[in-house]
Amino acid sequence: MKPLVHGHLKALKVAESCLSWGARLQTIQYLTGLHRHTLTQLADATDTHIPIGRPSDGYRWYLHADLLGRIETCVFIAHFLRLRSESFGPAESLISAYGSVAGLAQQHPRLEFDHAFDIAAKVEGRWRYIHPWLEINTCGVCECQHIQPVNAKTTCPFCELIGQQARPGSTPAWPLPTRKRSSPPALQREPMADQT
Repeated sequence: MKPLVHGHLKALKVAESCLSWGARLQTIQYLTGLHRHTLTQLADATDTHIPIGRPSDGYRWYLHADLLGRIETCVFIAHFLRLRSESFGPAESLISAYGSVAGLAQQHPRLEFDHAFDIAAKVEGRWRYIHPWLEINTCGVCECQHIQPVNAKTTCPFCELIGQQARPGSTPAWPLPTRKRSSPPALQREPMADQT
């Protein structure tokens, strides 16, 4: 298959995934480079509704989100960055990381796809941002990673969750495990059979 055709088919596949997660046209255009007309035809062919309006500011949403929404966002961005560090493309990493978070959510995820796109763009300094606006900080107390503006300190949502769990008489926002988890066994390589 010619590289140009392969690239276009790959962009259409990414666009179809984005449409299934409820992405706006502008977000899909940044991720795929496809024209608006092509995307509306794809949406019509797949009978998908495209949200109207400008994409929102993901970090502003994050600041006003409830605790579980902030934790969901931190889990998303950690997964996104792990995939990027393993040399997956940005669009594929975004879609996979969002799919993982959506799969963990018991209901519809609090984090919308457009918010996830905006936060990933601000962390990496890509798509519509030239420089990173956000960074990942590892908490000195619980060692979890969370989002914060570059060169600023914010409270860790995971420590906030643990604090909620520890308060007497409080209703837990998210149940924590009651027993200590054992670490998974180390992977062992199978001995290779003689090939004589």
